[in-house]
Amino acid sequence: MPVDIEKAKEYINQISYYILCLYGYLVNGQKAVVTITDIKRQLQIIQAHIIVKLQENIGYHFPDEALVITWDIETHSSRESDIQLGFNDSGYDWPFIVEKATKLNVLKWMVQQMSANPHKKADAESILTWNYFGGTRKPLTNSFFQRNQWIKKTDKGRKKTEGRDSINIKINPNLDFESSFLKLPGCVPIDICASFSQLHPRSEKRSLKFFLEKYSLSDKADMPISKLWKYYLKAKNGISNSSIKNMHEIINYCSTDALRCQELIVKCNIINDYREVASIAYITLFDSHYYGIGMKVGNLLGAEAWAQDILFSMKTSDQKASEKFPEAYVFPPEKGFENKRPVTGLDFASLYPSIIMTYNLSPKKMVSILSEVDKLHRENKVLHSIKFKYNGKLVQAWTIQHENKSDQKGLFPKILATLLSMRNEIKA
Repeated sequence: MPVDIEKAKEYINQISYYILCLYGYLVNGQKAVVTITDIKRQLQIIQAHIIVKLQENIGYHFPDEALVITWDIETHSSRESDIQLGFNDSGYDWPFIVEKATKLNVLKWMVQQMSANPHKKADAESILTWNYFGGTRKPLTNSFFQRNQWIKKTDKGRKKTEGRDSINIKINPNLDFESSFLKLPGCVPIDICASFSQLHPRSEKRSLKFFLEKYSLSDKADMPISKLWKYYLKAKNGISNSSIKNMHEIINYCSTDALRCQELIVKCNIINDYREVASIAYITLFDSHYYGIGMKVGNLLGAEAWAQDILFSMKTSDQKASEKFPEAYVFPPEKGFENKRPVTGLDFASLYPSIIMTYNLSPKKMVSILSEVDKLHRENKVLHSIKFKYNGKLVQAWTIQHENKSDQKGLFPKILATLLSMRNEIKA
């Protein structure tokens, strides 16, 4: 369910003004099954593409902000969403909702309403500690949950927080996307800003407008923040024809943003790709979005090891490498038509897997002691020698070649061969 929130940056007559739009879709649908828009001073419900209009000069009035928040959550829970979408919502929407619910003492109730487990019992402190990924700081302030989302690897000395830290989603070797959200049973929050940044890790632009243009989709409804403030300030004295018109313009702005999120993920098959990876790697949809390739590889290795009656620990080693391995800089290709000499194309995306499969690179099929090498030679085993320098010292090892015999292949080559077979079957 895509969500978009707009809120005044200041309080007007001690009232915080905001709009929250909820769009409910089928996972691969382009049209909303139900759309709900909630405004502080007027409310409009669009269900099954039928607009239920309220009296424009009346609207709905709420005596306090808590009633607006609780109505939003009741509406959200009634949709029973299993996936919640937003663009950059982990930088604003989720922190905003959690902060408001905490200040208004409705966080406990909110989690019980939104959770797929109706019997979940937890107080606000426990929820902030275990369900909210983003950490908490005391006391609560207007910037209670706010953080800079883009983290460079060179950033150091970040402030320690209580509770669970937000999850850093790897975009490229030098950049992470910090995602803050409320994790609830039965619903996976997905920030598609992170998803599309991973698809385009070298892109210098990461806005919703940029990705919509890149995939030839309809543009979002632009509204400068200054204009948004102006509309809210104009509405401070009550409902008028012009303020109603302005609020409907803000509704269109929010609704369009939510709709474009759904169109983007359907266009690029994001959710189905996550599901496919989750199915192959024996992980959850949540893990497929939030965690890197290391976790998926570890799960695949564990599954193959279990099938071969091998038991191994996946506990992270305390030994940390202090030096780096030799590196090489790969220049980007020069695109264009070459007519002076023949050119052949290589699929470098599968270069490493091909090397691993060819040379049987797997821990169980590697030796580094000369006495073991001599023993294998006497057994007529075919070995491949590997040499490189690490930290100024020569490192040498040998791999036992499988000679295309299935029982001689290591864990890594077997898994890669299976994945290659699946890939070829799909591409055929």
